[in-house]
Amino acid sequence: MDTGAELLAYLNSSDSHLFEYSELEEWHENRESPAISLKLLVNELIKKGKINMRTVTNGDESCDLYWLCHPQEKKVIQTEDIKGSSTKSNRSQQKRRSHLKFIPPRSAKKPKTTDTSTYASVASTSTGDHSKETLIELSKEKKQLMEKLQEKENKLQKLRLVKLYRTKNDLTQLEGLISKWRSVSQEAAQALLEHSPTSRPAPSMTELLGYLSISPDIIHYDTEDESFYSC
Repeated sequence: MDTGAELLAYLNSSDSHLFEYSELEEWHENRESPAISLKLLVNELIKKGKINMRTVTNGDESCDLYWLCHPQEKKVIQTEDIKGSSTKSNRSQQKRRSHLKFIPPRSAKKPKTTDTSTYASVASTSTGDHSKETLIELSKEKKQLMEKLQEKENKLQKLRLVKLYRTKNDLTQLEGLISKWRSVSQEAAQALLEHSPTSRPAPSMTELLGYLSISPDIIHYDTEDESFYSC
């Protein structure tokens, strides 16, 4: 089996019907001492009508996609070959007739020619329909890939936030800081109560905290025992 047949067999056996050039390169590298370069091999198969290639662009990025030639495309190519050979045959017959018999210009009649516009229209329509179907399939695959990419990016962003939170926020350190500033707050509240004006009755710690809108639970003050506590 030659290299071209092996490549066609590989494409036909794969579950996917679209292939990037990198996949073809991977297949080519796994072969032992290939007799022809991959680029020449692919161009030769494209010329023979075995495979097709289309460049898909997404913004500034582009990608070459390859797929096996559709039977309908082969039929279109054969129709175009038949059309071309028929036109050449008609022209040669007209030349032979003009040499055999001379007809005066006034009575000359236009030779009947085969109208090939219908064949060309059918061929172009068939090719256009297949190209449209291919573009629709590529558009669907692109949409699915973009959705998967967005999902992966969202997951990666969440993981980065979790990592950043764990790096910056050490729970042991936070608990130590909370205990430190609660102790400072208790000392400040006690000092403020001791330096209250003596011209009027001194308020209790509960009244002072209520006046300052400070919750006793936050500062660890027991309103029943009228004392601070630590835990």
